Amino acid sequence: MFLAAFNQQATQRRFGELIDIILSTEEHGELNQQFIAATNQKHSTVKLIDDASVSRLATIFDPLLPEGKLSPAHYQHILSAYHLTDATPQKQAETLFCLSTAFARYSSSAIFGTEHDSPPALRGYAEALMQKAWELSPAIFPSSEQFYRLVRPFSRPPWRLYLYQRCGG
Repeated sequence: MFLAAFNQQATQRRFGELIDIILSTEEHGELNQQFIAATNQKHSTVKLIDDASVSRLATIFDPLLPEGKLSPAHYQHILSAYHLTDATPQKQAETLFCLSTAFARYSSSAIFGTEHDSPPALRGYAEALMQKAWELSPAIFPSSEQFYRLVRPFSRPPWRLYLYQRCGG
């Protein structure tokens, strides 16, 4: 079920639109390019866990996540970017779930994290996307227990690639 949604988004190459919303090329050109490049890599030598990187990512992502949840304005930007404004809650939830897996992967040791550390802003964003997916359509998860097993690792580094693997990575 999730593999089909992920493959559809990957095929349409819309993931870059979300990166452009969060990391505009005018304001965050180099970081934008690092994120875009990472979507096509199995592993990255760029790690964003030093204090300066963690602070920079927090400055970018914190306004999108008041109280740890997607801001209404940012959520609307996502819906617009993915042409989901009129989509069913389930379709919106499936897309948000798959986007959360991409950000979980960004935070993993394969991309911008290490075995023992990962960028908190990226974990928080992945969690917020997944929480919104749950809020919209709990039915996309096999059970509430499965949802809680999926979301629990966001608060406990290091991040594992389980979610990404579930979405076809």
